[in-house]
Amino acid sequence: MATLPAVSRADDMAYDTQRKQIYVSGGDGFVSVYAQKDPDHYEQIGHVPSGPGGKISIFVPELSRLYVAASAEGANPAKILIFDVK
Repeated sequence: MATLPAVSRADDMAYDTQRKQIYVSGGDGFVSVYAQKDPDHYEQIGHVPSGPGGKISIFVPELSRLYVAASAEGANPAKILIFDVK
């Protein structure tokens, strides 16, 4: 088990078994990405902008995509962001 710093207002987390990566989406507008080095050690490899309110996400391994739903905030309309995972 490990404790990792992550985005604030985190709502969803997914583990990519093929790439051994963790994706954590948060309402502060970012997705944290971690690489698994071994069963107990992880390294943050990304802090990807997703837009304000983008805290709900789902990883679809068959498509190698992370979908993030960003709620409407102020003048920004709600949207679905699609990230191709590499």
